[in-house]
Amino acid sequence: MMKKFTSKGKKILASLIALTISFGVLISSDALLAEEEVLILSKESFIDEVLRDNTTLIDMEKQINDLNDQLDSMAGLASSLGAVHNMVPRYNELGEKYIAAPDTMTMGELGEYYFIGDYMRMFGIKSKTVSAQQEYDVFIAPIYISNRSIKSGIESLKDGVISASDAIEVGATQLYNTVLMMNGLMELLELTYSTSSTNYDFAVKRHDKGLLTDISLKISYNEMLSAKLNRDKMIRDIENLKMNMNIMMGKKATVAFTVGTVEVSTIELYKLNNYIDSALVQRSEIISLNRAIEDQDFKRMFIRNTFAKTDIQYILEQKQLELLKIDLANTKNNITLEIHKAYNNILEKEIALEIAYKDLEEANRQYAELAINIEQGFVTESMLSQLNMLVTNSINDVATKSRDYLAAVESLTNASSFGPAYTNGGGF
Repeated sequence: MMKKFTSKGKKILASLIALTISFGVLISSDALLAEEEVLILSKESFIDEVLRDNTTLIDMEKQINDLNDQLDSMAGLASSLGAVHNMVPRYNELGEKYIAAPDTMTMGELGEYYFIGDYMRMFGIKSKTVSAQQEYDVFIAPIYISNRSIKSGIESLKDGVISASDAIEVGATQLYNTVLMMNGLMELLELTYSTSSTNYDFAVKRHDKGLLTDISLKISYNEMLSAKLNRDKMIRDIENLKMNMNIMMGKKATVAFTVGTVEVSTIELYKLNNYIDSALVQRSEIISLNRAIEDQDFKRMFIRNTFAKTDIQYILEQKQLELLKIDLANTKNNITLEIHKAYNNILEKEIALEIAYKDLEEANRQYAELAINIEQGFVTESMLSQLNMLVTNSINDVATKSRDYLAAVESLTNASSFGPAYTNGGGF
């Protein structure tokens, strides 16, 4: 089940590639790292692999099967209990007569009373009549309430499988998107390192001819070294994330693969009320509480038919039903506030991302201009070094803001459907 990212016309990964292309015009494409040809892992395939062998989902499916087996085994018992339960009115009628005036009973009535009594004793009832509490505990609860409870448990577990699957898919999607994003930024870091390396080679030649001071040469070297360290760190970070992806798929951490091509799937955000209305119907907490209310009302119906409204048994069940309804109202309020906060958070993160893009574009433009002018001796190495640092910081800022934005959108999309709840959209 794929989720669509939403934004206001921001094609995040495509913009990164566009920046890379515009920056790459200034230097040779041979500077890019050559990658070995390895398996291309699509986002869909990755999510399918993660969900296929997840132990949590497997355990939940096993619990569902166990409850289904338990439900089947109860069918025979319920049938036997139901047959005896049908005898309760006649047993009580004969029992009351037996208690009041046993001498007035015919032999046929006595025989029938003892005959039914044998069945009652098989189920632990030894009294001369069956009380309302005994009838509920021995017959009604096992036949109707327990059966309904197990069925509800099965449905709740099925809901749990959906919720857990969605949560796992959210994590897998965010991890995949992170690697996609970092690959795009990796190209920029590689280009930055290649440019600074070329500039350092040029600085060495100028230094050899006495046109550059030792300090300027050292600055150029430090710039090149810093760019290399930033590139190497990004390489390590990407490899670490890919190791995590392998582990999530149940494979060896070192299996080689590359993520798919850039995917752009952006749409305008819907109106806030659309997300709220959807969440108030589809969220697992709402479904679970509605089911609990239905189950409690089902149970109360039998209590009402068995006990008087003034009996403590009925009063307690009625109170429990009221508490569940209050819980549902509170949950709806909390979800409404949660979605409202999530929506505003995305708008804030989108603005922050737009600013980060503009800063990166400006830093990239200035760096490109200086990279050309430095060969003509119009600017110093230190000025280029400062701009190199500015570009690197801008790249890291875009990476952070992009991950936060994508995570926030993905979380809202899921929080407004089955779940899981919104996680404040903070990074992957």
